Amino acid sequence: MNFELIIQLTSLLITILLGPLIIGLLAIRQEGL
Repeated sequence: MNFELIIQLTSLLITILLGPLIIGLLAIRQEGL
């Protein structure tokens, strides 16, 4: 198995899942200011 490919896919999936969450938290923080 190609572990590098697995790591890249996993990191990409994490980025896709956490991206909107981080953007939402930043937006809420800016609205708080």
